[in-house]
Amino acid sequence: MLFLACSHRQNTASALLAAMAQRYGEIPTMHFTAVSMTEEVFNDTTTGIEIQGNMDFSRPDQFKLEWQSAKATFTGSIFQSHDDVHLIIGAQQPRQFTSLTDALESAAAVSGELSCFVPELLVGKTNRLNFVNVTMNPDVQIDGSPCYCIAGTNAKGSYLEFAIDKKSLLIRQIDEKFVITKKAMAKLVQSGQPVPDIGDIKMNRTLTFKDLGTNL
Repeated sequence: MLFLACSHRQNTASALLAAMAQRYGEIPTMHFTAVSMTEEVFNDTTTGIEIQGNMDFSRPDQFKLEWQSAKATFTGSIFQSHDDVHLIIGAQQPRQFTSLTDALESAAAVSGELSCFVPELLVGKTNRLNFVNVTMNPDVQIDGSPCYCIAGTNAKGSYLEFAIDKKSLLIRQIDEKFVITKKAMAKLVQSGQPVPDIGDIKMNRTLTFKDLGTNL
């Protein structure tokens, strides 16, 4: 009976994720404001980073995502108008992209992942929903809205919890936990540069989406 119950929760969670992805794929226009809170823990030191952002999207080819750190020490934006797609980070020169998907992926780290998940779902990219295992957790309330809670581990080893609004099937909150190992860090450091000797970095990140507006 326990196995059957676990299997049912997995099937329900997978079906709900599929329904959510379909919902995003059908939205003609969407707006949100969001906050990304990231906590980095290494060598008994904890560092917090807050990034605020807002997005406007209209099919088939209008998109704008802007973000800045809480103290406005750095900013970034992604714009698409028809075939023109570019990414701007701080005072750097704009980078041109052939697809919005590539621009969103390139901005993942600097945007606190505000360019991931929801924007990617809107353009049909669902690979971040590929879980090794997934299940239904008890329902939660986010900003007064009743939400389903889906939790699981993805192929990269990150633990994710999605709070999905029961009425709209839109994501209200994502909690993510993962570890950056020294081996993985070495791949991020430019060739020939020393790898910082700080051990593994534990990352805890929460993305909260507010002012969700659609015309569907």
